[in-house]
This record gives sequence, C-alpha cells and structure tokens, in this order.
Amino acid sequence: YVKENRALEIQPVDPLERFRLVTVEILPGVQGTDGGEMQPINALFASGDFFGALGVGPVIGRTFTPADDVYGGGPDGAVAVVSEDLWRRRFRGSNDVLGSRLVVEGTPVTIVGVIPRRFRGVDVGQPFDIAMPFGVEPLIRGKRSVVTNQRALLLTVIVRLRPGQTISAGTAA
Repeated sequence: YVKENRALEIQPVDPLERFRLVTVEILPGVQGTDGGEMQPINALFASGDFFGALGVGPVIGRTFTPADDVYGGGPDGAVAVVSEDLWRRRFRGSNDVLGSRLVVEGTPVTIVGVIPRRFRGVDVGQPFDIAMPFGVEPLIRGKRSVVTNQRALLLTVIVRLRPGQTISAGTAA
C-alpha cells in the first residue's frame, strides 16, 4: 500500500506479545543437603520470570530473575529460592538463610529468597521445596538435562495475559 509516494509500514502483531510465557519442570526426589544429612527434596526448575509472571513475591529476600536464568547461573552464580515449609523446617525461619548454600545433587546453590506457603507450585499435590532457574538445571542434572537435550518433552508451558490485555484478545491470539 502506497500513500503519498511513501510505503506504509505495517507492523505484524505477534500474538504472543499479549502473554507472559513461563516454563517449568518438576523434579521430585532429588538429593539435597545444607551441610548435614542428604535428604530427598522436590525441586522445581523454571524460567527466570516464573514468579514475576505468576505474581508471587518472596517472604524474605528475592525471587530469581531472567538475569539468573543463564547457563551455569547468573551474576550471583547458581541461585535458588526455597519454600516457606523448607525454610521453617530446615532453617528454623531464620533470615540467615539468605546467602547460605544448599547442595543439590552435588551442586552448590545459593539461597536468595523464600517463597510463601500460599504458593505450593503449579501441580496440585506436588509442592516444591526448592526452585531454581532453568540455567542451573544442566549443572544439577548433567546428561539428564532437559535444557541441553533437544528431544526432551517434559516441560510445562504456562501463559498468562499481560496487564492490560483482555481475555478476548488472548483467545483471539
């Protein structure tokens, strides 16, 4: 379409721009320790904006962010958030949990926050103890990593409308 000898620029609308996308993988029964006895814990790996997209803030500390979600860990290295239940059970609700390290499947991760008890995860009946960004997952899982395995089919994708988007705009996408 040309108007006044100028091409009219038509910008295609990406339907996914209406959504915030996050991915998650739940891994029950990994081995973890805070320096004591190894215990099975339920781990959750998620995209960097997972908690932000779902509107979940920490009880103390911070959640992980897209900056943390890079291969091998972000600027603070391999980070994690723990559930309020694990925090109360293993760390007696102490604020000293922030900056402490857990060893998950032989890999040390630094705790940066505690997620409130009201958020139990995305699978009913499958609460998590520790959540880490996907960028850390290859360190924890090694050859079993779904991040580095192009044939992995075990990811859950969650979409949420961005603020200001309508349900009808979302369903039209």
